[in-house]
Amino acid sequence: MATSSVKVDLRFGELVGELLNSVDDLDRALAHVGDGEGAQSLARGVRMVRNKFLETLERHGVERMEPDGEVFDPNTTEAIRMDSVGEDQDGKITETLRPGYRLGEHIIRAAQVAVGRRS
Repeated sequence: MATSSVKVDLRFGELVGELLNSVDDLDRALAHVGDGEGAQSLARGVRMVRNKFLETLERHGVERMEPDGEVFDPNTTEAIRMDSVGEDQDGKITETLRPGYRLGEHIIRAAQVAVGRRS
């Protein structure tokens, strides 16, 4: 029975991972909304739907990961860029470029991050 439960969790995680690409698309669209009242009104509606979707995932145990300032961990994050930093920020995440998500201990999608490297 436990094996069946793990399979369901993994399949749910796979489904969520695919749906999160749509959330990324919404975020990119929202970043380019014009200044007109109609555009702003539409953006508010899109933002509400996006937030409701993410809140639903959270209620089902999906956790969003935005590890800014944390030490880089290749098990949960993917380094996309290296930033030149001082010694105190060496090896730490300087920016989350795309949030990651986890379901319990299972990583649905690794966060894509910029990592500080001492120059």
